Amino acid sequence: MNHKNEILATLQNNRIDIALISETHFTNSSNFYLSGYQIFKTNHPNGTAHGGAAIIIRSSLIYYPLPSIQLPHIQACGISLALNSIPINIYVAYSPHYHT
Repeated sequence: MNHKNEILATLQNNRIDIALISETHFTNSSNFYLSGYQIFKTNHPNGTAHGGAAIIIRSSLIYYPLPSIQLPHIQACGISLALNSIPINIYVAYSPHYHT
């Protein structure tokens, strides 16, 4: 995610509360921060900069992480939150084309 300022501007200008990102290319040492948002992510299991999935969620929202999947052929993460007292589960996944 080399376009940090562009991502933040898009989120703010479009009043986006939750964004799902696939193929993040985060490593185990990646530190990605967006003011006003929290990042929940799953990297490729070998820790190198390929694959991965992330959820960017506005900091004011209350959510709980769901079990992640971190395998060579799929990376996924999810959150659970309530909207008007209705529970909603949201997942994002990345799976490279050669595994489908």
